[in-house]
Amino acid sequence: MALIISSQIGVKEGSGQISPENRWQKFFDEAGVKGTFVLTDLETGQTCTSDLFRAETRFLPASTFKIMNTLIALECKSISNIDEVFKWDGEVRFVEEWNKDLSVREAFRVSAVWVYQEMARRSGRENIEKWLTACAYGNMQTGPEIDRFWLDGNIAISPVEQILFLKKLWLHQLPFSAGTQQQVKELMLTETAGSSRLYAKTGWAARVSNQIGWYVGAVESRGRIFLFALNIDIKQPSDTKYRIEITRRILDSEGIFPLGNQ
Repeated sequence: MALIISSQIGVKEGSGQISPENRWQKFFDEAGVKGTFVLTDLETGQTCTSDLFRAETRFLPASTFKIMNTLIALECKSISNIDEVFKWDGEVRFVEEWNKDLSVREAFRVSAVWVYQEMARRSGRENIEKWLTACAYGNMQTGPEIDRFWLDGNIAISPVEQILFLKKLWLHQLPFSAGTQQQVKELMLTETAGSSRLYAKTGWAARVSNQIGWYVGAVESRGRIFLFALNIDIKQPSDTKYRIEITRRILDSEGIFPLGNQ
């Protein structure tokens, strides 16, 4: 990862620019998709991106909002813990894994929209808007439908802002209890490789004309923490695989997390 003089979002606050990392563009070119990748070393504050303009552009968060949705629900007691089970309503949805009772932990893993819509309804507009403002989450707007605004409403967040949000979560600096933040970090654990851990959440804004894909998260590796946010255009459903694929290839190329079987 290229060296930068100062960072807008690292541990060491500064007013300098995020450093470009041109080597990463090849991964987008090989996949035939447009997008950006942002990577921050939490210890040094070094931050790089493959496309600064896009990195600072706001998009619908889609299912990456499940991170925030869970934090809010835990804090205002809409759910008791991440193992609470939501009873399936019997409606058959297009993802087979959604068509059953699901714990919050399972719903996060399979990105079950219906569970998180119910979670948002339980929390309510007042609580959600209060916490969006308290966390300065993106543009802090919702929309007319409180149970779908992250899918096709007014909320928008940039890849750089995703990194800032994750930084505060990993340092327990969000205005939630330490226990709430720790539970959500636990929820995000996706894979381990030796002593390294990958925490992540996908997102796909599929209900709008200009579809967007996300993959955001953190890697704990070699006693250090790296935060990442990938954002790409989705032109066809098969493009969704590149959210994880490009991220994993970049993390592997930087020696942060091995590619493994990806």
